[in-house]
Amino acid sequence: MSQDSGDPTPDDSGKPSQGVDPATGKDPTELKSIELKPGDEDSDRVVFHFSDPKRNDSLPQYEVKYLGGDPKEPGSGKPVEMEGEHFLGVTFTHATTDGSVREVVDKDLPTVSELRYLGGFEQVQEAAIGVNGCTDSPGKPSYDVKVLDTDIVVDVKSSECSS
Repeated sequence: MSQDSGDPTPDDSGKPSQGVDPATGKDPTELKSIELKPGDEDSDRVVFHFSDPKRNDSLPQYEVKYLGGDPKEPGSGKPVEMEGEHFLGVTFTHATTDGSVREVVDKDLPTVSELRYLGGFEQVQEAAIGVNGCTDSPGKPSYDVKVLDTDIVVDVKSSECSS
């Protein structure tokens, strides 16, 4: 227990401490599962499923961006070996998990070669998406991020590449 607030502190299970966000006054949203599947005709889809945000009125804040190198384990900073030429990092702030979220691998998709939940610490959950390069150029495939109900979705385009 924390001496200041009485809230539990993170333990080695990867479960962050529970408590309201001081900025919003809301409870964290729970990441329930991750899924990798074909998207529309020209994309692969990564879905992050969250608990019903009506409990706390919001999904977590998120950031999706290409990483400058290999993904790293939260806390330790150790590199994580993954399939893919490029890696999208996905970070959720003010989110928890019950510890049951597992990595998903599907090498049959054209653009996304691997999706991996990296772990969490202090209400920040991290994942990485291994992305294959573009067939017609040296660039990285483009991606779109959207919110659909209780999910945050990343569509990685197989045909559109940027330098």
